[in-house]
Amino acid sequence: MLCFEEIRRCYLDSSDMAVVLLCLAYVEREVAAQLYAAGWNRAKKAPLVKVLERAYEDGVLSELEWRTYAELAHLRNSYAHFHAPGFDNPTWEPELPRRKAPFPSKDQAGFRARVVKENALGTELLAKDARGALEAMARIVNRQSGQHVALSPPNE
Repeated sequence: MLCFEEIRRCYLDSSDMAVVLLCLAYVEREVAAQLYAAGWNRAKKAPLVKVLERAYEDGVLSELEWRTYAELAHLRNSYAHFHAPGFDNPTWEPELPRRKAPFPSKDQAGFRARVVKENALGTELLAKDARGALEAMARIVNRQSGQHVALSPPNE
């Protein structure tokens, strides 16, 4: 529950980058826990890319979920890792799993390039990314709880 409280506070304070990072941390932890419970002991220390690959291979994640989490990981990487000046396209190219998991394309733009391409303020893109991260996290919560988690107020 602590994770949800932190995410809620960040979202309400418009700390959108923190929302993306925390949502992906939640998704990674929950998917790794499912794989560990199913007998994959390496889930304890596996990097995110391996966790997602294995979950997709084993049918734990659908293709839509796989794409969503891979894109979310790409966003997280563009926020969380250093890149030399002039390098605006961090790539994530792991070995493809047996089911040919669809990773984001190499030419998917980094954050600064997205600001220009979408003609938007950085804060607008961060808010959009935060909303996408919340929706991705809600898929895991919905599956685990068996109940629908709404992301908008009930009167909308």
